Amino acid sequence: MDIWKILGIEKTDDEDAIKAAYLARLADHHPEEDPDGFMELRSSFEQAMSGREQEEQGPQADPQVLPWMERMEEVYADFGKRIDPEAWKKLLNDPLCIGLETAELVNQAFLRFLMDHHYIPHKVWKLLAEHLAGRKTGPPSARNFRKISSTMC
Repeated sequence: MDIWKILGIEKTDDEDAIKAAYLARLADHHPEEDPDGFMELRSSFEQAMSGREQEEQGPQADPQVLPWMERMEEVYADFGKRIDPEAWKKLLNDPLCIGLETAELVNQAFLRFLMDHHYIPHKVWKLLAEHLAGRKTGPPSARNFRKISSTMC
């Protein structure tokens, strides 16, 4: 299924163009009169919008970092753990966070996560800043985190 052909436009990341194409084609596929056509159109619209959002979010996390990210999301989702510095320390002491080959990947994924999940108590922000401050000559993402966290702490 070519979503762009169904929408009747060339591939684009322009949200307004995608919405306009969807609305223009919607008249041809009324949900009650053409349920299959409507479902196909709606699916194409959602895929086009989803693809646009994924491009905005940047690169996806490296597969070797995904299990660590899942644990990080679990810590954040559980309010008791989210406010507990020990839960974050345990997460930050994972070998992936320390390893030469994986530390930068973890830091980048962590920073992307924190941009949207920043409801963390001051004592945890301070811990995160201290953890990365130990790497004065660390990777660029660590230096960027220090800049960001210094405004939060």
